[in-house]
Amino acid sequence: MLGLSITGRVPKFVKNFMVGQPDIQSAIRAYVTAVKDVSFPAIEHGFSA
Repeated sequence: MLGLSITGRVPKFVKNFMVGQPDIQSAIRAYVTAVKDVSFPAIEHGFSA
């Protein structure tokens, strides 16, 4: 997720890839890298009722 929300409400299990990134392109690159190296998604990024 990029930290963009119309309501301002972000689910607790979402990882914000904008944290520590200067722009959206860098956040997307961080997401792609995390998926490729299998560090995302982790257990804490899953939904449990």
